[in-house]
Amino acid sequence: MIVETMLATFIAFCRIGTFLFLLPFMSGSKIPMMAKVILGMAISLGVSGKIDLSMIGTTLQLLFVVITQVGMGLALAKLVEFLVLIPKMAGTLIDFDLGFSMAEMIGANSESKATISANLLDIFFVIVFIFMNGLEGVIFLMVRSFDYTASIAMLIDSNFKDLVVGTFMFAITAAVQIALPLTGTIFILHIILAIMAKNAPQLNVFMNSFAVKTTLGILFVGMSVLVLGTVFQNLSTELLNQYQEMFDYFLTK
Repeated sequence: MIVETMLATFIAFCRIGTFLFLLPFMSGSKIPMMAKVILGMAISLGVSGKIDLSMIGTTLQLLFVVITQVGMGLALAKLVEFLVLIPKMAGTLIDFDLGFSMAEMIGANSESKATISANLLDIFFVIVFIFMNGLEGVIFLMVRSFDYTASIAMLIDSNFKDLVVGTFMFAITAAVQIALPLTGTIFILHIILAIMAKNAPQLNVFMNSFAVKTTLGILFVGMSVLVLGTVFQNLSTELLNQYQEMFDYFLTK
């Protein structure tokens, strides 16, 4: 009995551990590895009763089950990453218009480089997401995946490929919608500056446009903080809804 429980816990940890180690909020060296291992083992022990060991009779079958669980955890973590990157993509689009695209810094949420606005929006989104218990919700939905049966063959199924493409397109569309008000404002400013340069060339608008554009851009970003709070709340809710739909879409009960 103890051996079966340990084996079921190990198999569950293959999925949960992979998910936790690759989850955007918990990846990297900022969260100690031991903390993630302990959390993963605790959750795995709780769901070990849902693991079906009747299909495991040989070492080869055990290896196949382990690979399946690791593949499931990897797929679920990467689908969450698609959705979490939305604020960072929006910030990158904004910086292209503000002229900050060359200024990069190490992100607080990840160890990769990103532009200034991308990091600011990413930090803001993470705060809102955690405040709304989004991290607990994502982990809960991942644990709920043990209520379903699915094989690693689903990862190469055409329906799963359509799901990945649809999720990626949703992320791009949401990022553009977040950045569009500010980028649209900067576009109108470019038209105004172009008209001024045409009618008053002595003002040397080209030399002063960067300072004007940057100042107004920072002002608009500051003014949009209250609005972005509501936007990120809705985005957090939509992220959890999209993640729930993933299970309804490609996991068979």
